[in-house]
Amino acid sequence: MNATLGYFIGFSIGCLAMFAALKTDYSALSKLFLILSLLIGAVLISWFVDEK
Repeated sequence: MNATLGYFIGFSIGCLAMFAALKTDYSALSKLFLILSLLIGAVLISWFVDEK
């Protein structure tokens, strides 16, 4: 259950970041936000998977 929740949260953050990047035509700030959110998503997923 935790792994599924982690994947969902990570995926949602990634989608939001992608949407923001598309809306701002990939400005420097949105690229930074996209990279950071993908990192946060990856950390969340690995943390939720390890929680078992």
